[in-house]
Amino acid sequence: MLQRQSSWMAKGALVAVLGVGGGAQTAQAAVTYKVVPSQSKFVIYSKTASPLAKLRHTRELRSSGYTGNVVFSAPNKPASVTMNVKADSLKTVVRDDLNTSTAARVDLVTKRDILEAPKYPTINFKSTGINVKVNPGGVFKGTLKGNLSLHGVTRPVVVPVSGKVSGNTVTAKGAFTIKQSDYNITLISIMGGMLSAENPVTIDFNLVAKK
Repeated sequence: MLQRQSSWMAKGALVAVLGVGGGAQTAQAAVTYKVVPSQSKFVIYSKTASPLAKLRHTRELRSSGYTGNVVFSAPNKPASVTMNVKADSLKTVVRDDLNTSTAARVDLVTKRDILEAPKYPTINFKSTGINVKVNPGGVFKGTLKGNLSLHGVTRPVVVPVSGKVSGNTVTAKGAFTIKQSDYNITLISIMGGMLSAENPVTIDFNLVAKK
């Protein structure tokens, strides 16, 4: 009898160690996907206002100097998102009547006087809540809540996002609008007010992240 009881106890100990049977579950390690800048896009769109139609335009600033992580606590269960963008990496896309020389001068003013990149070198986003539904095929859609830190100011934002989880890759895209004045950014006006920066800017992203 004692021998049989000892045998049962030994089996029970083995079950406990392996974490099987009796409804026991093995905790799953979090999985991190890292953003790949060479396959991704991070853009800020800024508009100018003017009483003269020919002076109005939309400026596109692109960055290749950023990092980011998407963490899943379990399959199809995103847990956190972080992004870090170097402020001095943003460059104006040359197109239409904007030449390379003018774009370079505009970028200098943007980094030195508007973003003040030497003083505030990074633009950061950190999620505080994720409301995203991932279907069995890996396609997802929802919103991210988080804190955006820009120009020394941190404010909450809500970001609509959609994408797909496929094997070792996560793709995600979205766009949201902020007011520059909310981040203590000075709106530049020149030519006696004939040309000025509009307050809202749109942040647009299309990201590829891999394990």
